[in-house]
Amino acid sequence: MSPRLLTVAGLVAIMATCAASPPAHQPPDYDAPGKRWREGPVRYLLSRDESMTYRRLGTTGERRTFIQTFWAKRDPDPTTPENEYRTLFYRRVAESDRSLTESTTAGWKTDRGKVYILLGPPDETDATRGPSSIQPDVFLWTYRDPPTHLGLGTNAIIRFARDAGGEYRMTNRAFLSGFESSLGLGFQTQAMLVRSLPEEREVLDALVATHSFPEGPFHSHAGYFHSANGTLVVLTLGARVRLLEEDPSRIPAPARLQTVARLVAEDEPHTTWDLAGPTGLKPDPEGAAPDGSVLFQTGIALPPGRYTAYFAVLDPPSGRHYPHRQTLDVPDLSRIPFSIGPITLAGRIERLPGRSTDYAAPFVLGTIRAVPRLDDRFHNGEEFAFYFPIYGAPADPIDGLPDLDIEYRFAAARSVDSEGHPEFLPLGAPIHLTRQRGRLQAYSLVLKDWQVGTSRLQVIVRDNLEGREAVATMRFHVS
Repeated sequence: MSPRLLTVAGLVAIMATCAASPPAHQPPDYDAPGKRWREGPVRYLLSRDESMTYRRLGTTGERRTFIQTFWAKRDPDPTTPENEYRTLFYRRVAESDRSLTESTTAGWKTDRGKVYILLGPPDETDATRGPSSIQPDVFLWTYRDPPTHLGLGTNAIIRFARDAGGEYRMTNRAFLSGFESSLGLGFQTQAMLVRSLPEEREVLDALVATHSFPEGPFHSHAGYFHSANGTLVVLTLGARVRLLEEDPSRIPAPARLQTVARLVAEDEPHTTWDLAGPTGLKPDPEGAAPDGSVLFQTGIALPPGRYTAYFAVLDPPSGRHYPHRQTLDVPDLSRIPFSIGPITLAGRIERLPGRSTDYAAPFVLGTIRAVPRLDDRFHNGEEFAFYFPIYGAPADPIDGLPDLDIEYRFAAARSVDSEGHPEFLPLGAPIHLTRQRGRLQAYSLVLKDWQVGTSRLQVIVRDNLEGREAVATMRFHVS
């Protein structure tokens, strides 16, 4: 059996507005009114009659008018200066060129590019390869809920197989005949939903424009994980409900509050990602945490860089919204050597059998459901749980998984040195785990008769394939 590689693709972001081949900030002008406009990416949307009409046009002016009318007819909200339909289409074209180019074929021209442009990022991808293959032989893209008129049903799977020339061809015969026009209708269905959340977008527009972010009842956390489409950023926002409540007799906050966010790239402030509706932050289905906080979470794949995340917690019954802002420094995890990622404290850890995706909002990371804890203070008798990613771990050539030994060491602060820094002494025997095969690790234990004060956790990971070692530490407090 060929080893199976699982990747994150349901969270593919629209990461750039320019294609890979042209210079930065100079994307191709696909809407230039030339004779071959209809042969560009727009061919996926053109009806047969529209294509023939454009072909018969004889002047640049006629072609320019046709193109303007073509997009205007598809504008979901003519009252705004932006044509959201066109913007979404060309963003997907640019992302296809950046990520899905094969050999000398531009990404938008490939079979994967066509499907990505017209159906958007898949909810899951599955890649397989033979024992001697460097590239995957097959990609399987799963769409859990594609447009109903396409007749694909739920959990539709589209298969791309690598041919002798190294390019991936869609092998679903049902799609090969006229699939561009039928999927184009699928894109139109999605694009018309771009403005389906006007209230949330108005709130985000106002939020980004303001410079006032008073201290509010929020705490936020960003986790960074390697994915095939950039760095997976998992955003968690905790809202202390008791500070938001004015009438506790109303609908409970977990069922009432909604959370949206906008990410703004620092070096390209016009490049933004809105997390709302289906991609918005989702609440913890377990309800409020013991400290009265409601947690919301989502994930998105982003290119490395610095971002500002603007959050808004909406309370529809009252019409109020509560702002929060966080700065994100997204690392390039493809370039990080063997190391341990940030250790995240968890309020709850649960292992899930049979999961096939790396992340599912909210709180599911591969085979682990991990609900972050956004403070570092514990009580004796409470469960202490944590999780962390391992970057750069080499894969066993047989099964494609890492081979790791892990050691957890705890220490307690017993005194301070001359400069006032705590000195830690070992607390109990180290915990040893051998032959661990996952790049995401989690552990929990009950703090029984634990010393009150500051404690330290040290994590040591040893790679059995290449003999490397990585160490990370964190502190927490027990009362």
